[in-house]
Amino acid sequence: MNGEVHSHLEESIRPYIDLIDTLRSAGIHKDLALPTIVVIGDQSSGKSSVLEALSGVALPRGSGIVTRCPLELRLKKVPDVYWKAVLSYRDKRTEFVDSSLVQNRVETAQNELAGKGVGICDELITLEVMSPDVCDLTMIDLPGIARVPVKEQPDDIGNQIKQLIMKFIEKQETINMVVVPCNIDIATTEALKMAQEVDPDGKRTVAILTKPDLIDTGTEKSILDIVHNKVITLRKGYIMVKCRGQQQINDEIPLEEAAHMERDFFQNHDYFRGLLTENKATIKCLAIKLTQNLVDHIKKSLPQLDEEIKKQLWDVRNKLKEFEGGPPQDPKGAKQFLIKEDLDSTKDTWNSHLIRPSRNSLVPHGRPDVMYTLPELYDTEDYICHVPVADCATWEDQCIHRSDVTCDDVFTLCAHIMAQHHLRLPKDRYTSA
Repeated sequence: MNGEVHSHLEESIRPYIDLIDTLRSAGIHKDLALPTIVVIGDQSSGKSSVLEALSGVALPRGSGIVTRCPLELRLKKVPDVYWKAVLSYRDKRTEFVDSSLVQNRVETAQNELAGKGVGICDELITLEVMSPDVCDLTMIDLPGIARVPVKEQPDDIGNQIKQLIMKFIEKQETINMVVVPCNIDIATTEALKMAQEVDPDGKRTVAILTKPDLIDTGTEKSILDIVHNKVITLRKGYIMVKCRGQQQINDEIPLEEAAHMERDFFQNHDYFRGLLTENKATIKCLAIKLTQNLVDHIKKSLPQLDEEIKKQLWDVRNKLKEFEGGPPQDPKGAKQFLIKEDLDSTKDTWNSHLIRPSRNSLVPHGRPDVMYTLPELYDTEDYICHVPVADCATWEDQCIHRSDVTCDDVFTLCAHIMAQHHLRLPKDRYTSA
């Protein structure tokens, strides 16, 4: 696929995309939403073929769930590199120069993260492709939406996938790229329904219509109405593409040849040839549109992103000032320091009502050995009701400054804090802890 973007754009777009890629590599996306294009679609929508045509590499494909982890696809147009890729996930990073290895490497990574089989995982895999024949673009591919479990899939696999997709598409910083086959009723597409739920005005949704060669004769005009935004309005519009079919894949038709065949298809089509002059057809037009949309979205989001990063940096610096001297080195002082940290964390958690059911994650930042005493509250329900709330501050001060404080003392203080905030652990959630 020749993914060249107009020359006047090439120099200006790369810095913006590189900036967001760098922030994501640094883990910023775990705390702040970053401008992103997310690719979603029902199973068998042609999503893999579209990504394959954009990237120029063969990604995992087949029946059932093909994408089992979010796959970040970073495409970088590099004139002086024949072809190079870097696959990274967790703490692993692999470079290779043979494009035929992509499918196997991605599948291996998915098996390691999600387990062998049909399960899914929300951990990110990043595939960076450098080539003179790709566009400057970054996208995140998500699992195709499954309607009915097959083989060894769990009964709730459909809900699992939808929950994973929703985590990405509900963010206002996300551009939702929805892949929809031309030969089905667009209104019944689950992926488009989900996009409409989080983006009812269609401001950040673009739809890709695939498989135009499979439509029924006589439906061409209704398909054109969709492309021209007369059925479901999307501000970012529609683009029609014709990627390699299964027979062409079996015949090993090169992607570059497939791009020529795609253009010939539209030029010779009685109804769809006009889409070429409207820039609403072919993979090349899609690549240019996506790149422009992403860069515009990044530019629009940068001021707010800058403010959010500065705010979090300010908060962290203020927190660090509290520990400029580091924790006390003497045993007595260190003990008091750790107890105070546990108490502060416990109070923060209860204030936020974030009490979790897992034994080791009852309090996100608390020490499990201290927090594990909390189930003892089952045997002290009346005790909580008679705690002198006014004494909570005194108890806290004593627990922090006494040198002989024990886990039971911390537990007693925790009970006081719970009473102060009128909180009680429900039995039915913790009896198995």
